[in-house]
Amino acid sequence: MPVARKKQVNHMLFSIENKRKEMILSGKKTGLTSKETLKYSMELDKLIYSYQIQLINK
Repeated sequence: MPVARKKQVNHMLFSIENKRKEMILSGKKTGLTSKETLKYSMELDKLIYSYQIQLINK
């Protein structure tokens, strides 16, 4: 895997992990069905989807 692509994949994984942590903290603070938690959940879904597309398009 080229260095630039590896950096991009690592950045995406870092973003996914950070968004997951934000969502968990929000869930603990405001509840699992709060607007804030659901917003983070949808953002996390988009990040994961983008990551999966990157893996398919190697």
